[in-house]
Amino acid sequence: MKTRHWRYPASVTALAVILGGLSQSAAAQAVGGMKLPAPVTGEEVYRQACQSCHMPGGVGGEGGANYPALAKNPRLAGAAYPITMVVRGKSAMPWFEGTLSAAQIAAVVGYIRTNFGNA
Repeated sequence: MKTRHWRYPASVTALAVILGGLSQSAAAQAVGGMKLPAPVTGEEVYRQACQSCHMPGGVGGEGGANYPALAKNPRLAGAAYPITMVVRGKSAMPWFEGTLSAAQIAAVVGYIRTNFGNA
């Protein structure tokens, strides 16, 4: 059986930095000394933690996995579904419990539920 060796792309490394998975010095080394601010608003959390998979405008995408569109998504009408997905994850969607604060989770869920054609 062949062993696969995975190399994380820069976006995954940057996500680990943003979400606090690395120390300050390791973070600086991981992204070439660039310092990344902690996300504060829902839009900032989305841009830094969600946009690489769900794409700008929340249109979703395909690649190693299918990333559902958040734009005009009727499943976002109820708050429980997006909160559960962000906190617990599912399939290719990682969980963010323990990496995003409750305020950041609330902000990003509010953002995706009121943008991208969602009401």
